[in-house]
Amino acid sequence: MAAPLAFATKGFADFDDAMRMVKAISGATDAEFKKLTETAEKLGRETSYTAKQVAEAMTAMGRMGFKPDEILSAVPAVLNLARATGIELGEAVEIAANNMRVFGIETSKMSNVADILTATANGSAQTLSDLAEGLKMAGPQAAAAKDNIVNVSGALGVLANMGIKGALAGTALRKAYSQFAKTKVQDKRKSIGVATTDANGNLRAMPDIIADIAKYMNALPTAQRLGFAEENLRSPRLPCRTSARRERGTTERFYRTSEKCG
Repeated sequence: MAAPLAFATKGFADFDDAMRMVKAISGATDAEFKKLTETAEKLGRETSYTAKQVAEAMTAMGRMGFKPDEILSAVPAVLNLARATGIELGEAVEIAANNMRVFGIETSKMSNVADILTATANGSAQTLSDLAEGLKMAGPQAAAAKDNIVNVSGALGVLANMGIKGALAGTALRKAYSQFAKTKVQDKRKSIGVATTDANGNLRAMPDIIADIAKYMNALPTAQRLGFAEENLRSPRLPCRTSARRERGTTERFYRTSEKCG
């Protein structure tokens, strides 16, 4: 009996230490600390994560600037994101929180952001880590262009299905945001049947533009497709042929999943 008791005692001590770290990092009051502890214990019982792992996720959120009440509301979404995509909790916190900051999304919408990231990563040919690298490269430029995480994630999903992912996809998308607003570039795209603006002169949703580019590239011979990719997507690799119908379905699915975060 001594060994199991000692193990249980150590487990409690480890959890207690982890929660004390949460309090120190987040600046929680005694009342807030009690709620955080109860939440960690509850999630430790009801999810595949231990209470200590939940506490560590809370600490990571505190380090990212989340306040105690924000941690309480957002931590279940972080657990869901990590579990659904197979990444570590700390990485899930970092990816979600960083992109919320880049796109100016309030912390109360963490669950919506987690849904967007999960739907994009699991609904396209990439991992969440690939998506995060793409967002790191394209996110700031997209945010400066007043676009949102829904469109950027959707466009990266389309590119991933073309075989262009991670930092490479993010670089291509960053270039697109800076170039598509130029009249000369718009005219060039229009000449191949790809409209970058709508009837009112506003930039179309980026996933739809990328899907149209994919459709155009599908019809090109291999050599021309590679040249087009190098010039327009900054990709040294030959993009995969992909179904335009599939990409339309992909972007529509992203929109449906993400519409609460618009």
